[in-house]
Amino acid sequence: MDTQALTRETLAKRIAGEIVLSNEAGRTIQKWRSIFKIPQRRLADEMKIMPSVISDYENGRRKSPGIKMIKKIVEAIISIDEKLGGKV
Repeated sequence: MDTQALTRETLAKRIAGEIVLSNEAGRTIQKWRSIFKIPQRRLADEMKIMPSVISDYENGRRKSPGIKMIKKIVEAIISIDEKLGGKV
């Protein structure tokens, strides 16, 4: 496994772990999205879902996302960052 793949995996585990262990998963998703400077629409487009789904999670209108959704969110955040040159 190359260094970039290892770094990507480590970062993904860190983000996913923090979301899973958080009492407010939506706020944690929003925190990471903000760190990566990714608008809700861009994240939703990458995941092929409606932006309102991201908004609902972040604002507590939907219950905490399941592990499959968290994985999709984390992969989308990292993928967008890589497409932007891996700045974060």
